[in-house]
Amino acid sequence: AVVTSLDQDIPNPIKIMGRDLVAWNSNGTWVAQDDVCPHKFAPLSDGLITKEGNLLCSYHGWEFGACGSCNRIPHLKDGG
Repeated sequence: AVVTSLDQDIPNPIKIMGRDLVAWNSNGTWVAQDDVCPHKFAPLSDGLITKEGNLLCSYHGWEFGACGSCNRIPHLKDGG
């Protein structure tokens, strides 16, 4: 997928060489990672982008940063 063809306001499902990925704009930087939440295997492309630029999983609200790591788990007392 060419970045200019992607919507910068939502997570975009893309496929590269048969691999399902999600691409999103994290505060001006395009990021791509596997289109699956490691928690319950929901597609991250069904989520949304937070005001902080994280990718939010629509299933349980886990948030992933531009480096691909989980930055927040809302059910944990301190957010993870």
